[in-house]
Amino acid sequence: MCLRTFNPVLLSNGLAWNLTDDVMYYIDTFAKCIYSYNYDKESGLITNKQVLIDYAKDDALALPDGMCSDDKGRLWVASFGGERVTCWDPVTKERVMTVKIPGAKNITSCCFGGPDYKWMFVTSATFRLSEEDLTTFPNSGSVFVIKDLGAKGTLPNKFTMGPNKTKEASETNLETAAESQAATE
Repeated sequence: MCLRTFNPVLLSNGLAWNLTDDVMYYIDTFAKCIYSYNYDKESGLITNKQVLIDYAKDDALALPDGMCSDDKGRLWVASFGGERVTCWDPVTKERVMTVKIPGAKNITSCCFGGPDYKWMFVTSATFRLSEEDLTTFPNSGSVFVIKDLGAKGTLPNKFTMGPNKTKEASETNLETAAESQAATE
């Protein structure tokens, strides 16, 4: 079964969970927001949409794009058009760190890896950059590794359906969250 949890969305991007897997964080890039939701890991239902961080309040942040979390539960967010990755405390909603990415404008994603998940890998794009932009931002379109960040990622969540359990999403097995919730009540 494929469960549609919410719509409409302008441009889906980052997904992350808190350390106890009961809050899901989600980025809708063109809405310029990071949202938080209550997450039920037994049913997969997400509810109680809240604006966690509103990027529209600071133009220097540009557009939120890819996202990951660290072992302290903080969110790390790539800023498309913003030349940076920012770190946020989702409890206080405060920005706790900004990492400028040298010579790259469109930062697209970030994740932890390397020894003990202490390295951050950051991707960037050349999308919608003019020749002049590429002269100003010559490292656009590169992948970076930051080894001295002072943060550590966590083990990735694992998902297993078992052999031959894959299903294609189709109109016949697509439910909305409301239909699924009503069926369990």
